[in-house]
Amino acid sequence: LYEKAVEFGELKKTTAGYVNLMKRMGDLYFILKKYERSAECFTLVVEALDKPDDFDLDDKAQQLLVGDASRTYERFGLAFLRANQPKLAVKAFQQAQANAPNQGLLAFHMAQVHASQDEPQKALDQLNIYFDHHLQSKGTEPYELLAELLKDLKREDELVGRLEKLVESDKKNAALRYYLAR
Repeated sequence: LYEKAVEFGELKKTTAGYVNLMKRMGDLYFILKKYERSAECFTLVVEALDKPDDFDLDDKAQQLLVGDASRTYERFGLAFLRANQPKLAVKAFQQAQANAPNQGLLAFHMAQVHASQDEPQKALDQLNIYFDHHLQSKGTEPYELLAELLKDLKREDELVGRLEKLVESDKKNAALRYYLAR
């Protein structure tokens, strides 16, 4: 339905209505795991948020568009990352950080970016910062990434020992304990 609105509609591309439509389409494509299409939509949304006057976005329209800014920019970043647009991903993750500072979460996303660019040591360095913050919001994903990075570095024999050390320093982390038990 959204696609039809864009295809047949007379919406001017520099209006709040069009930007809102692109945000909704980007969200839908993201849910459907059509990350390239999602990233295309989110690119326009980010441009509009960066230059609100060019898109007739007043403060209220910007707030409605962004909602929870940290989560919104995190989603933008993930879409860009999965669409192999690392520079846009980094910018979006940094914007999420600016809206709700969380150095550990930013480090996790930077680890994902580095991993996507075949930079396993840089990714591992960032992932260690994430682990130092004892976060649990990403479930087992960080530990899966750790396993991939150690494999890429031909150090997969370190995985269990590293996980055991992490459990010692973060005993209440259920996702970590679950991952180690598997």
